[in-house]
Amino acid sequence: MLRVLVYVMSVGLLLCHGVLSAAESPAIQRFVAGQGDDKESGLTVAEAKRSIQHSLQELSSLPGEEPARYEIVVSGNVSLTETLMLTSKTLPKNAASLTIRGQGPNATLSGGQKISGWYREGKLWKTKIPEVADGNWKFRELFVNGVRRPRARTPNEGYHRIEKAGPDNRTSLYAKHGDLPNAWPIEGAEIVFFHDWSTSHIRIKSLDFVSGLIETKNPIGNNAPHYVITHYEPNPRYYLENAPTFLDVSGEWYLEEHTGILTYYPLAKEFLDQTEFVAPRLTSLIEIQGTLQSKLTIPVTFENLRFEHCAWFPPEAGFAGMQAAFFENREPGQPKGREVVRGAVQVSYTRRTQFKNCIFEHLGGSGLDLKKGTQDALVEGCMFRDIGANGLSVGEAVAPRPNNNDKIPAHEVDPRIVSRVTVKQNLFENCGAIYYGAVGVWVGMANYITVEQNELRNLPYTGISVGWTWNPTPTICAHNRIEGNHIHHIMQALSDGAGIYTLGRQPGTVLRGNWIHDVPVNAGKAESNGIFMDEGSTDMLVENNTIHQIAKSPIRFHKAGENTLRNNTLVVPTGTPPLKFNNTKPELIKVESANVIEHQGKWEPEKKLEAGPKK
Repeated sequence: MLRVLVYVMSVGLLLCHGVLSAAESPAIQRFVAGQGDDKESGLTVAEAKRSIQHSLQELSSLPGEEPARYEIVVSGNVSLTETLMLTSKTLPKNAASLTIRGQGPNATLSGGQKISGWYREGKLWKTKIPEVADGNWKFRELFVNGVRRPRARTPNEGYHRIEKAGPDNRTSLYAKHGDLPNAWPIEGAEIVFFHDWSTSHIRIKSLDFVSGLIETKNPIGNNAPHYVITHYEPNPRYYLENAPTFLDVSGEWYLEEHTGILTYYPLAKEFLDQTEFVAPRLTSLIEIQGTLQSKLTIPVTFENLRFEHCAWFPPEAGFAGMQAAFFENREPGQPKGREVVRGAVQVSYTRRTQFKNCIFEHLGGSGLDLKKGTQDALVEGCMFRDIGANGLSVGEAVAPRPNNNDKIPAHEVDPRIVSRVTVKQNLFENCGAIYYGAVGVWVGMANYITVEQNELRNLPYTGISVGWTWNPTPTICAHNRIEGNHIHHIMQALSDGAGIYTLGRQPGTVLRGNWIHDVPVNAGKAESNGIFMDEGSTDMLVENNTIHQIAKSPIRFHKAGENTLRNNTLVVPTGTPPLKFNNTKPELIKVESANVIEHQGKWEPEKKLEAGPKK
C-alpha cells in the first residue's frame, strides 16, 4: 500500500512540474520535401513525403488520445497544388500544437508553376502554354530567375500625363500628342490611372490614334464623386500595359490568352537554357480557419519558411482602387461595397497563431491577412517584399456588431474581434508592386495591436496605417501601439499619405519612438508627411518620434480631434511649419513639448534606431 502511494505521489509531482506534459514531450515529426514522395513514410529526410496535406492525414490516423505536439519539417521547394487548409477537421484530433518548420535557407511553399518549351523568334523568346489557350490558367505576374518582370507597357518607365478628361470625366481621356505608339491591337490592353492615394486598372474599350481619345470599358475610379479624373493633380498620370506593341525593351513580357502564347524579351545576359520562368497557379496558399462557434485554439506556428507565387485577379469590370488596397466591388449581381486585395495566407478565428522568421515574396495580391477572430497572434522576424498589394493586414474594415444569436457571454471578449496581435522586428519593402495604393502594415478594426521595431522602406504609398473610420465615432479600434519603427523612403509614387497614417477615434493608441525620414514632395495634389492624422483621428498620444527629410510638414492633421504631442523631434527646412492643420482647430492638438530644428539639407540623428529582423 505504501509503495502504491509513493508511486501515485511521484507521478503527481512529475505532472505538476510538466515532465510528462505534451508541451515537454518530443514532437512527433514528419518530413516533407520538394522531391519527396507521398508513398514514403516521412519519418526521415531520406523518406520525405511530397505534400503537407498527406502528412497531416497520416498524423490524424495515428493512435493515441493524449495531447501531442506535431511538427512538419519542410525542405526544398514544395509546390502546392491546392490551398493548404488548416482547420479542426484537418488537424490531428489530439494535437496540442502544430509547427510547420523550414529546414535550410530555401524551404519554400510555392503556388507557382515553371514554364518550359521556349524557342527563339528573332530577338524574342516564345512558348505556347496549352492550359492558357484552353482557358484553364491565366496569370498577371511572371518571375524570371526569381525576379518580377513587368507586363509590356508604355512608357517603359514612369508615366504619361493626360491632355484632358473626356466628356463624362470617368470613362474617357485624351493622351498628349506623341505619347501613343502607332496603331496597335487594344484587346486586353489596360490603362493604369493614378489618383492621389490609389490607382485604377481598367481595360481599354477604344482608341482614336488621331485625336488621342482613350475610352475605357468601365469607369476610372470608384463611384465616389471625388474619384473623377479631374479631381486630382492637373494632367493626371497614367500608363498603358498589356499589348504586344508595348513589348519593346528587355525584361518585358506579353501573354496572348486566346492562343496561350507567352512572349518574353530577354535581358542581354540571359540564356535560354539557364533561365527559369515561374508564374502563379494558386490564388490562395494557406488558410488557417476556425469558426465563431469553434475557434481554432491549437497553437499553429510557421517558422523559417518562404511563401511565394500566389495570384490575385482584379474584377472583370476593372480595379477601382480606394485606399490601402481596398477597391470597389464591381462583380455582376454582387452588392456594391469595398473589398480588399486578399492575402496569400489567411488567418481567421484562431488563437496563438505565429509566423516566425518567414519570407513572403513574389506575390500578386497581399502577403498575410490576420482577419476576423484572430487573437493572440505573433508575426516576428519576417520579411515581406515584392508583394502586389499590402504586406500585412490586421483586422477588418467593419467592426463586428453584437448579435443575440451569437450567444457570447457578457463577461467574455467578443471572439470576432481581432485583438492582441504583435508585429515585431519585420522588414516590409517593395509592397504595392502592382497596386500602388497599398501599405506595408494595415491595422483596421482591431485593438491591442502592437507594431514595433519593424523597418518599412521603398513603398509607393503609406508605411503603417491604423484605423478605418472617417469620423470620431467610438469603435473597437483602441489601445494600439506603434513604437520603435524605422520608416523611410515611402510615398514614392502616390501622395496624401505618410510614414504613419491614422483614422478615427482610438483611445489609448500611442505612436511612440518611431524614426521616419525621406518622404519626397507629393506627386499628386495633396501633400505627404511623416505622420498624417486624418479624419476623425482622436484620443491618441504621439511622443518621442524623430521625423526629418520630409518635403512638407512632418506632422499633418485633417479633420482630427483632440490628440497629445510630446517631445517629438521635427526637422524642417526654414519656412516649413512643423505642424500642418487642414480643417483642424489647432487648439485641439495639445503640444506639451517639442524639439523643432530648422535645417537646410541632409540631417541625421545622433543615435539611429535599429529595427527590422535580427541579423
